[in-house]
Amino acid sequence: MKKDVNDFSESKQDLFSRRNLVIITFLVLFITLTVYFLFFQVKSCKDSQCFINSMKNCDKSLFLKQDTNADWVYTILGNGERDSCFVKIQLLRLKTGSVEGEKLEGEEMTCDLKKGNNEYPERDLTKCTGKLKEDMQELIIQRMHSYIIEVIGEVKQGFSAV
Repeated sequence: MKKDVNDFSESKQDLFSRRNLVIITFLVLFITLTVYFLFFQVKSCKDSQCFINSMKNCDKSLFLKQDTNADWVYTILGNGERDSCFVKIQLLRLKTGSVEGEKLEGEEMTCDLKKGNNEYPERDLTKCTGKLKEDMQELIIQRMHSYIIEVIGEVKQGFSAV
């Protein structure tokens, strides 16, 4: 049997097409992985020093801070404008405090901090926006109001005794 010249060229084209498909698939996979590792991968910090160092350089990272009062999740999102850094904060669990404070659990806020900052973002709420900040401020105002009413009552009793 004789092979037709056209059969040979068609099989060569099929082989060429398959090879191109494999090469293109590997290139797309390589580019996707490269983009992920360069732009989207977030390192996980195990201690506060790692997180503070990441915050100074605004390196994307995630940190779970557990203290006696609450559990917080910090996520450094990346660079803001000029020399600022965006950090997202979520209150996972409140360990101490009032029932009103429990409504803060699960809420988030985003803070725009100056690069090189070495303090936890929730220390200066003026740099933050979000539901967690609003609810924290509302709770602070409610507690201050209760305290003022209590003090006014004590002062009034003091004047009444005179």
